[in-house]
Amino acid sequence: MCGTLDYLPPEMVESIEHDASVDIWSLGVLCYEFLYGVPPFEAKEHSDTYRRIVQVDLKFPPKPIVCLLLQRTSSVRCWSRTLLNVYLYTNFLNTLGLFRMWSLLVYIGAKKALSNSL
Repeated sequence: MCGTLDYLPPEMVESIEHDASVDIWSLGVLCYEFLYGVPPFEAKEHSDTYRRIVQVDLKFPPKPIVCLLLQRTSSVRCWSRTLLNVYLYTNFLNTLGLFRMWSLLVYIGAKKALSNSL
């Protein structure tokens, strides 16, 4: 095996058939690391890491976005992809709206400052 054990989903640890939802799992692990600064299933021994992954044994209470992504059952994780898209899209639009408002204020301020200097 090549790579980081912490990002393996339960179905790969158990060597059973898997699909694209393994990427959703890895995104969940990455989000968890960003939020808490450590991998969610880290352990001293590889066997303990594998056990914690299969049991979805999290050390810290996960944030809601992480709960959507770190689902034991891959079919639930696939459904999470839809919820994740809605979550990201609505937050992106909210951020974009705020950015547009800020840009407009900067533009108006710059235009006013320019007209005052002429």
